[in-house]
Amino acid sequence: MTRPRAEEQVERVRRGFDLDSRVTVTQLARSTAWRKALNHKLALEVVDRNRTAAVLLQPEAYAALLEYLDHLEAELEQAQVEALFARRNALQHWATGNALEEAALTRLAQQREQIRELLDGHP
Repeated sequence: MTRPRAEEQVERVRRGFDLDSRVTVTQLARSTAWRKALNHKLALEVVDRNRTAAVLLQPEAYAALLEYLDHLEAELEQAQVEALFARRNALQHWATGNALEEAALTRLAQQREQIRELLDGHP
């Protein structure tokens, strides 16, 4: 789990940028004033023709962002594993004989209804 401080930093970056936290590509190339601005801000947006070209992050913000991404990847992996186990469990209940026939006929009737609604123009 990510540290609360890391989550705060990532949330501040995610909220976007103020006008004073933007620097143009030209300013980036021609001066070093942006370095002072980055020291006071967590992140700076680098813009080129009013489009975001890059984002400059303080080292702490970059580390927090990486930690946050690792946390999200772990959550995603856990959800995928749980979904696989749930799917596998659902596949363990086999139907045979009359139960299988009834389930198949019910499914075919549902599909026929869905196709009929589509052809008749009803959602």
